[in-house]
Amino acid sequence: MFERLIQARAWRAELRELENSQAPAELAKPDETTPGRLLWCLPVPGKPDAFMHLDSGQADHDRFVVPVNAKAFNRLWLAGGLNSPERPDGCLLRKDMARDSKYRHAVDGFAAGRKSPVPLANVALERGRTPSVRFNDGVTRTLWLLANNVAAFPVLIAGEDNAKALGKLAGTDGSIMRVSEAVRSPEKAPQKPQELSGTKKGGVGQGQTQNAPQSRNRRPQGQGAGID
Repeated sequence: MFERLIQARAWRAELRELENSQAPAELAKPDETTPGRLLWCLPVPGKPDAFMHLDSGQADHDRFVVPVNAKAFNRLWLAGGLNSPERPDGCLLRKDMARDSKYRHAVDGFAAGRKSPVPLANVALERGRTPSVRFNDGVTRTLWLLANNVAAFPVLIAGEDNAKALGKLAGTDGSIMRVSEAVRSPEKAPQKPQELSGTKKGGVGQGQTQNAPQSRNRRPQGQGAGID
C-alpha cells in the first residue's frame, strides 16, 4: 500500500513536469520513394537519427498514422497508470525507462538505422474522464523514443474517430493519415520526403476505444531486431 502511494505521487509529479515542459514539435513527412513503404527519419538529440517504417501489409482501410508530440503522448500514456497501476503496458517513469527488461532490444533495433527500420507502435485510445493510450504492440520501442528525447514520432491506430481524438490529445498538428491511401503502389510516383508539420494542443474526447490491447509479453513483429 505504502509503495503504491509513493508511486502515485511520483506519477503525479512527472505528469505536472510533462505538462509544464511541453513544447511545439515537428515531424517530417515520410519518405515514399520505396514502393509499398513509408519511412520516417526521427532526429535523436546527440545520437544518430532513428528510422521507423510502415509497409503495405498494414494498409488496412481502417488504420491510421498519427504524428504525436512526444511529451504530450508521454503524459497521455502515463495518466493511465493512475487508474490502472498494474496494467502490463503501463508507462514507466522516465528515470526507469532504460531499466525496462526489453530495453536492450530497442537499443539494438534502432541502432540498425535506415537499413533495418523499426515498425511503428500500434496503440489504442482509452477515452473517458482520464484519457490514456494502451498498446497492442510497441511498448519498448516507445520507451526508447521517450528516454532518448525524440520530439515527435508516428504511431499506428485503428478507427478514424480514435485517430482524430488522439491527434487532438497528443498530435503535433491534429492531422491523421489513412494508411491505405498513404502507402503507394509501385506504379505511383514518389513524393518528396521531409516536409514539416507543426503542433498544437487539443481537447479531450468521450466514448470507448475499439482496440483490444494485448500483454507486453507479445511476440515481436516487423524488423528492427524484432523488438517490442
